[in-house]
Amino acid sequence: MVRGDSAAQARLERCFPGTPAPSQRPAAQAARALTLSQAQLVIAREHGFPSWTRLRQAVELAPLRTLLQRAIERPIDWSARRRAMESLAAAGPSGMRVALEALSDPDARIRGAALGFIDHHATDACVPQLTHVALHDPDADVRRGALHALMCERCKPEPLQLDVQPLLIQLFRGDANRRVRWTAAQALGHRADDPMVQAAFREAALEDSSALVRRAAVGGLRGQDVLPLLAHIAEHDPDAHVRVAAAQRLGHAPYLQLACDVLQAALRGDPSPQVKHEAHQALKRLSPEYRRLAAQRAREANLAGDPLPPHRLRRRGSGPVPKIAGESLAGGRR
Repeated sequence: MVRGDSAAQARLERCFPGTPAPSQRPAAQAARALTLSQAQLVIAREHGFPSWTRLRQAVELAPLRTLLQRAIERPIDWSARRRAMESLAAAGPSGMRVALEALSDPDARIRGAALGFIDHHATDACVPQLTHVALHDPDADVRRGALHALMCERCKPEPLQLDVQPLLIQLFRGDANRRVRWTAAQALGHRADDPMVQAAFREAALEDSSALVRRAAVGGLRGQDVLPLLAHIAEHDPDAHVRVAAAQRLGHAPYLQLACDVLQAALRGDPSPQVKHEAHQALKRLSPEYRRLAAQRAREANLAGDPLPPHRLRRRGSGPVPKIAGESLAGGRR
């Protein structure tokens, strides 16, 4: 800025309102030239930055931001994406700063690419921002990426020092997207013995709107007192795949008779052939008598050239059929 330049004086006024013109200043003040720091601040604010330091950082980091943008171009250039990630890593703290700032980018693809880098280089300093993204980002895939970056220990030189379980339970119970809830359920499955996790699984197994999530919750149920719940789900869940999951769990349940009662009901009346099949397999595991009858009937069907479906197993001959392998369970004639 040249002393006495009216354009420069106008720019200075915009940055420092109330600054007197050179002709109006005292002689001693007029003798002092505009300082370099003042001129730098004017330039920085004209470009939308609060300080010269922030402007200089933005200029220095611009090539790294360009590399991150190239990583999402279509069609994907995998070599370019790899070079971008390597360059961000080589830049050290500057590369991480670019990635963290990119989590606020309006383009979800940029945010996802940034998470791909952060996942492998995150430190504990990244945890607050990653947690915010996992909870509040508008894109479900980005939320899942942030959750993975917080959980995954294999990708990082050192695991993050945080208890991720409260976040997992919050997402499992409250996220609007079923894939995010399913991802949280998979992670919580490794903590299934925790009472809070069990409470979340039991609630979701009955109430979640997604069959995918209910199925994951059924797989995470633990404890000797869950058998009635599994029995209810095996009989009443509207989705066949969830009923199958419950039938499979019942096949390994500790209470033999209740499990067999539910499996018999499934063989007798469930509309899904897959559920009938899983009930048949579970009963073979639970009952030596049922397993013997199943093998006998399979041999008879092979000899007769009539491959009867296993869930239509019926016992031939005289004498009462044990309840665990009874004809009522198999849907056969009394």
